[in-house]
Amino acid sequence: MGRKENLDIVRRAYEACFTGTNDAAIVLADLEQECFSRRPTFDPDSELMTAFNEGKRSVWLRIQNTLNLSWEDIENLAQRARLYFEGDE
Repeated sequence: MGRKENLDIVRRAYEACFTGTNDAAIVLADLEQECFSRRPTFDPDSELMTAFNEGKRSVWLRIQNTLNLSWEDIENLAQRARLYFEGDE
């Protein structure tokens, strides 16, 4: 199998894990919040914490890029997760 085929398999696996269910929306919304998708990773008190935060952000970016998530998609996931927690779904 070539690299392109391997990437397609990985992408489909990400889609299977991270799309289509309330659980997937909740997990993605949580990762988006916890992995510095919209805020700086810099910690003025610790270079090590900044590096750690960058690692978290790197994981989020991998997921976002693999799933081709737009900011609109991310907002929709967050809204779906909020509705779930509020009991509307």
